[in-house]
Amino acid sequence: MVETQLQAVDAFVNRTILTIPQAKELHAKAGGVRPAFVVFGAGAVAALLVFLIFDFDFLCKVLAFTYPVFASYKALASPDNPDAAHWLTYWIVFSFVVLTESITDMVFFWVPFYGLFKLAFYVYLMHPATMGAGKIYKMVLEPHFAKLVQQAEAKTE
Repeated sequence: MVETQLQAVDAFVNRTILTIPQAKELHAKAGGVRPAFVVFGAGAVAALLVFLIFDFDFLCKVLAFTYPVFASYKALASPDNPDAAHWLTYWIVFSFVVLTESITDMVFFWVPFYGLFKLAFYVYLMHPATMGAGKIYKMVLEPHFAKLVQQAEAKTE
C-alpha cells in the first residue's frame, strides 16, 4: 500500500514538477533521488518549521479542526450514519475544552511538553478507537447539562 502511494506521488511529480527545467536540473544534481522522498522530506521540513514558528498550539488547532470537520461533514452527508452522534459529542466536548483552556493555558503553558499532551488529548477525543469525547461527555458534561436543561425547562414552564 505504501509503495502504491509512493508511486502515485512519483508519477505526479514527474508529470508536473519535473517538467520545469530548473527542477529537472536540481533532480539530476541530487543523484536521481526518488521524487516521493523529496516531497515527503519537504513536507516534514515544512511541518517542522510550522512547529518551530507557531509552536504546538497551531498544530493542535489544525489537528483538532481539520479531520473532525471533514468527518462531521461526511457523517451529516450520509443518511442514517451513527457517526453523526460521535461528531456532535466531539464538538460539544471540544467547545468545553477550548473554553476551559482559555483560562488554564496561562498556568499549564509552563509545563514541559504541554503542547504534546494537548495534541495527544485531541487525538484521544476524536479517534474512533478510543471514543474519548463520548467518555468525557458521559462522565463529566452530561450530568451537568442534564441539570441545566431541567432548570431551564422548569423556568420556561
